[in-house]
Formats: sequence, structure tokens, C-alpha cells
Amino acid sequence: MVRNAYMGIKEKKRTLLEVLDYHNLKFAEKAQRGYLSPETLKKYQTTKVKLTEYLKHQYKLSDIALEDLNLAFVSNFEHFLLTQHHLHSNTAMKYVKNLKKIIGVAISLEWINYNPFQSFKCAYIQPEREVLTQEDLDFMYHKHLPIQRLAEVRDVFIFCCYTGFAYSEVESFTQEAIQKGIDGEKWISINRAKTGTLESVMLLPIPLQIIEKYRNHAYCRMYNRGGGPQAIACKQQSAL
Repeated sequence: MVRNAYMGIKEKKRTLLEVLDYHNLKFAEKAQRGYLSPETLKKYQTTKVKLTEYLKHQYKLSDIALEDLNLAFVSNFEHFLLTQHHLHSNTAMKYVKNLKKIIGVAISLEWINYNPFQSFKCAYIQPEREVLTQEDLDFMYHKHLPIQRLAEVRDVFIFCCYTGFAYSEVESFTQEAIQKGIDGEKWISINRAKTGTLESVMLLPIPLQIIEKYRNHAYCRMYNRGGGPQAIACKQQSAL
């Protein structure tokens, strides 16, 4: 640094959006190969949009050097999300958490040698959620719905409830995912969309009934799907 200052050489300063683009590019490459979730990538892309708006609103800048970041930057970013975007506190904290992870990437790349947000703690408020009872699930499952589309949506939801898999995971599994375990029961093994790890769940009677219900579904046969709610989930996804 002394040499460059003496010789008049200006060092290139790494910026916040630069490291964010680097992170998103690497994340996208892994997501394309199925190692990471495309939905999580969208969240980081949205984080960039909100940071760009924040920089323009708060600092009248299009970007900012990493060395210029401080604790006030992240604190004011949270305030911006709450007051300008009217986000819930927990939602705002998720974007702040993404920002802190990006700074961690910059530190690992040695683009910055300290963590300006180290003392900022992400605080989450535990929301009160209503929990479905077994009676609720039974009522929903046996309720006659004259509209086929609603009945299909209901069956996918019930399948998710009894297996613990997310909609995106139900949408992607194939018939090969259903196998007989060493206990003689049928199991379903799916790579979790968020972590990429394989998870196996024993199929209870109701999920098995739903799979059999849609095994010969026209959409399932047309696109060589695995059967069950997966065909319906794919059909709904295509419609969207």
C-alpha cells in the first residue's frame, strides 16, 4: 500500500454488489446442476434488488466499496426494509442475514479483512401459527370437492402433510423414488431441494392411496411421470 501510494498506483476497491454478483454466479452454477435450490437463488437476487434501491435511497450511490461498510450500514438497511418496503420484521431479517452471508464470502476471498457487521445480531420474532389437527386433515381428505382442480390441490397438500416434503420436492420425484424398505414397507426417497441431501420417508396409508389414485392419470401417462400427486403438481406448475 505504501509502495502504491508512493508510485501513484490506485488499487481497485472491491464493492458490495461485486461480491454479491460473484456469489450469485457461483450459486446459479450449482443450482443448474441440482446441488442448490433455484428458489434460494431467487432470494439472493431479490436481496441485490433491495440493496440497490437502498444504496440509491440512503447514499445516492449505485454501489459502495466494501471498506466503506460499517455497522450503521446494516442497521439502516434493516430500517429501510421496515419503513420503505413495509416488510415484517422476520422478513427483513432474512434479507439482512443474506447480506451478512455475502460479507462472509468477501472475507473468505480476502476482499475485506474484517467483518463490519459482526456485532449486529439478527433477531427473529416467533410467530403464532395455527396447527392442523388430525381431525382437520381427515375432514379435508374426505371432503367431496366437485371441482377437480381443487381436489387435486387438496391431494397434493395432504400428501405434503403426511410426508413432510415441500411442494417443489413432490413436483420433482419419479416412480423410482418409491422403493420397498428392509421392513417390507414402501418408502419414498427424495433429494431435499434446499440442502440436496437424500431423505427417506415411509409412506403411510393415505399417501399410498393418493399415489394409487393418480397412477393412471392422463397427465402422468402423457409425460411419463412417476404417478401420485407428483403428476398433479407438475400439471399445476405448468399451468402457472
